[in-house]
Amino acid sequence: MRIQCTSCKATAKIPAEKEGAKVRCPACGHVYVARPMGSRGSTRSKSNDTRMMIFGGVGLAGVFLLMMVSSGGNEVEITQADELPELVEEVVLEDLTGWDSPLVKETRNIHKAAFERDKIKLLRALAMDRVYARVKTTEEREVIPGDWGVLSKDDQFTFEEELLNGMLAYEPSNLVAGWKPFDGEILVEEDSLATVRITLEPRDTELGVQTRHIDWRFIKEKGKWKAWKWERWISPAEKRGALVARASSTKKVTLEDGSKVFEAAPGPLEWDINTTAEQRAQIERLIGTLCAPDTRGGELFNARQELVAICRPAIPPLLTKFYEIDLEGFESYENQTAAMQVHQVLTEITGYITTFKAHEALGATDERRSSGVRQWFSWYHRRYKRFSCETEVKTEEAEPGLLFEPKTEQERRDYERALREAGNN
Repeated sequence: MRIQCTSCKATAKIPAEKEGAKVRCPACGHVYVARPMGSRGSTRSKSNDTRMMIFGGVGLAGVFLLMMVSSGGNEVEITQADELPELVEEVVLEDLTGWDSPLVKETRNIHKAAFERDKIKLLRALAMDRVYARVKTTEEREVIPGDWGVLSKDDQFTFEEELLNGMLAYEPSNLVAGWKPFDGEILVEEDSLATVRITLEPRDTELGVQTRHIDWRFIKEKGKWKAWKWERWISPAEKRGALVARASSTKKVTLEDGSKVFEAAPGPLEWDINTTAEQRAQIERLIGTLCAPDTRGGELFNARQELVAICRPAIPPLLTKFYEIDLEGFESYENQTAAMQVHQVLTEITGYITTFKAHEALGATDERRSSGVRQWFSWYHRRYKRFSCETEVKTEEAEPGLLFEPKTEQERRDYERALREAGNN
């Protein structure tokens, strides 16, 4: 039998034979009489309860005075009695929408299985045909769940491995394995569809990041709930905090050569929330090819072109790679070349120009390299949210004084030679 608290309206479930018992709401502690949801008794107002308590109190007082009169005139000292405790039957209520509800428990188990790297449990918890349809559907082609059944076993296995590896990745951008649930609620629960919102905290407390939220969507198949979609939900408070953080992290500085640029502290960035697990694997592979010291000619060109075609989702991981190279330092030729490749792809995607130069032949200095990395992160904090690949990029909007222009014939030759060397590597 479903019941509803007359104070906070939280729903719960008790055995039908407990109808009429006084129960205590686990959500707010209010005591009320258990009645089926929608019945007249279940919506009795508090004012009615109060009036009955007053009338009952007056009746008890009358009986007490009558006993005094009939005591033969013996003086009885009247003192204020302690409030009688309410008789409450401690009935265990089943949580239907909160932390201990069955669907929230199912979601918690998915996070636990990912943390424990239990692929078998994860596969059992997922509606793989619908996951496949969601991941593979594009603007040009719609994939339906039935397409999963026509795949070969090898293709199914490959897709499952790529998906699960993305869920098991222990990194801040992955909100499944690397984050621990501590609160949750059911937002929607219908006959066969449901949405659960989970609040998470990082398992690695040294990350210094705040809580995150993720919405899980379920479908009921053969009487069992299975997940088919999960995506980050950003609360209004988190959005306001991000805006404040971005505004405070960007500053305008003047370099030694007189260039005035915007800079922001670099650091690892989270993936765009719309990036699928399969696309993440593709981007990581392409960046690995782009930065590998043994990548040559056509393979390097193809990797650059594919990243440019991917466009917006490739920007955060490219900037994260830039940050990692900056941490290692630019002393080695390999890091210089990798950094220039990343910088070139970012420029092609965004049209933005910075002072970053990788090689001395291009006018590189330690200041230019370091500032160039920070300028890219400033661009990210100021413009990425509104950036669209369909929008025509106007390079003249970039800050002045950032283009490298050879001033002598020798400098031009050195510049062209460095570009050729970079292209051959």
